[in-house]
Amino acid sequence: MRESDPDASTVVPEGRDAAPAWYSRVSRQDLAVQIEFEVGALLVDATVVDISKGGLFAVCETVMRVDTEVEFDLPLAGETLHLLGRVVWTREGEGRAEGMGIQFVDLDGVSQAKLLAFIAKLGGEADDSELSYTEPDFVLMDE
Repeated sequence: MRESDPDASTVVPEGRDAAPAWYSRVSRQDLAVQIEFEVGALLVDATVVDISKGGLFAVCETVMRVDTEVEFDLPLAGETLHLLGRVVWTREGEGRAEGMGIQFVDLDGVSQAKLLAFIAKLGGEADDSELSYTEPDFVLMDE
């Protein structure tokens, strides 16, 4: 487990902090999982190297711009979650692995619970505070 902020090589838009506030406040669990980000028709191979309740960091050769929305399948123990995320910071050059910090976007309640359980199994926090998810205001019922 590690708690860290990106270093000075972090690339962010003018006027933004190097990492979003949630990045340094949450416990990050080491992981080594191959994924593929979908950005329109573009597919980007990546390796998730850490994960938290708010997002993940993925090492990849193709780094997307900050605020780019991505879709990806995250394999968990025994199943795969289809997730949406947003690039919130990037790291390029400076002799370190290039990659992107991805914040989870619009997690539904089921995906949230599965993600928290997975992180808890890795030894991390299972607290659901400060997660980015949308709780439905209604329930669809079959007639």
